[in-house]
Amino acid sequence: MPRDAAPGDAFTGATFGQFPEYLAESGHNVVRVAKASAEALATADLAVIINPGEPFTVEDRGLLKSFVRSGGGLLILGDHTNIGGIMDVTNEVSAAFGISLVFDSAVSEDPGWSHTLRILHPFSGGFDATAIPVSIGASVGTTAHPLVAPLLVGRRAVSDPGEVDNASHAYLGDLKFDKGERYGDVVLAAVRYFGHGKVVLFGDTSPFQNSAMALSHAFADALVRWMTNRAGSWRVPVQILLVFLCFALAIWLMRLHRVRFASMTALAVAIGMLAGNYVTDPSIHAVTHGPQSALIDVGHGNVVRWEPLAARGIEGLTINLARSGLIPRMTRDPLTDLPAPENSVLISIAPTRPFSDLENDALLQWVNQGGRLLITTGWPHAVALHSFLSPLGLSVAPVPLGSSRPVISALETAPQLLSAWPLICTSEWIGIGSIDWHGELYTVIAERTIGNGSIVVIGDAAVFANENLEGKGFFFAENIEFLEFLLGSRRRGVDG
Repeated sequence: MPRDAAPGDAFTGATFGQFPEYLAESGHNVVRVAKASAEALATADLAVIINPGEPFTVEDRGLLKSFVRSGGGLLILGDHTNIGGIMDVTNEVSAAFGISLVFDSAVSEDPGWSHTLRILHPFSGGFDATAIPVSIGASVGTTAHPLVAPLLVGRRAVSDPGEVDNASHAYLGDLKFDKGERYGDVVLAAVRYFGHGKVVLFGDTSPFQNSAMALSHAFADALVRWMTNRAGSWRVPVQILLVFLCFALAIWLMRLHRVRFASMTALAVAIGMLAGNYVTDPSIHAVTHGPQSALIDVGHGNVVRWEPLAARGIEGLTINLARSGLIPRMTRDPLTDLPAPENSVLISIAPTRPFSDLENDALLQWVNQGGRLLITTGWPHAVALHSFLSPLGLSVAPVPLGSSRPVISALETAPQLLSAWPLICTSEWIGIGSIDWHGELYTVIAERTIGNGSIVVIGDAAVFANENLEGKGFFFAENIEFLEFLLGSRRRGVDG
């Protein structure tokens, strides 16, 4: 869990403690077990295996196979180039279902896969690439079987073979395209329908790691709901029926238009199989948030980066929110369906698109009922917040204060703002942090209490970005303490 990792260490290695926590928050009953057993599987709908380090016995593999055949789901998450023997152990289980990890690294020409990730049914209608933060993992090898289908495909991707002599660097290749290597569409995750159940294999665990769950929580929830949906047991008979109907239609069209038999037969089979997918796998809707939520707005042109651990990314923010006992969730949805205000916080980082009138009303009502709203902005972005903040008596002045350390009386060490802008506030606002700039005092952090909740505005768009908070191997203790202060009870009554 993030609380178990010291600042700066949360992104070292792959950690998954929050994955079951998010699932439990979405209403799933999650149980951790040391190994597969008949007793554990008897009451389960889904078994999840992540980066297995020890071989499964023949009995274990037989139990899992019987579990899937009878309608259970099996989700296998593995990583690339057989680090720690993961590929060998994973493939012992998955290969029995016709899917396996390839000894390679799937590398996108587009960092973060934001423009090259193809999301297939049943998730294609509800998610975009940024909601499934794929990094570098193994590609998934599949057999030519009608019950095997890709779920995620990387377009314009390289299957970079691992190097067996490169043990000191996790058997990685050079992570670029070399002559003779496979390039184009690469399968990143696949499903095998088996008996009445489903087996899904991911060649990359990144979407399920702690640092990604705030972004991928909805996809993870939808994936689990789909895998525990027994509708897939009707897949084969429905597909056979639809193929038969399409074939009958093809014969009629051939007689009517004299189309070639082979072409129409292939088309009939393809249409029947595809229709069967959609009939037996309805679209899945995820649970978006529960109690103890820290909702992070990324739906208003917010100035954040999506590449893993990018300087303007916000993984450091999500990890620190989790350390505070909150469940961080990024959302692109309109800010009208908000979590229960008690013990919840909403953070909007440098929005560049205005909130709608409905969102303005919903936010004020939510704050009035006890919600905590944190907004970071600078003068270049503040025009988007005018319709929300101006009626409340706050605006941002066009005076660049640069790198500054505002004085906050409740903190021993001042936080670091790299690009501070002064706030012009009415008397309803309390100045939390101020800067003495050439003999003039400027308020750069202000709070206004509304009903049972409050709004805090920080005149620095990137104060909670990775580069200013926490990343891999570094952290800023004063900014972490500042965030804790804003989230804690000490916020109230501060007079600056």
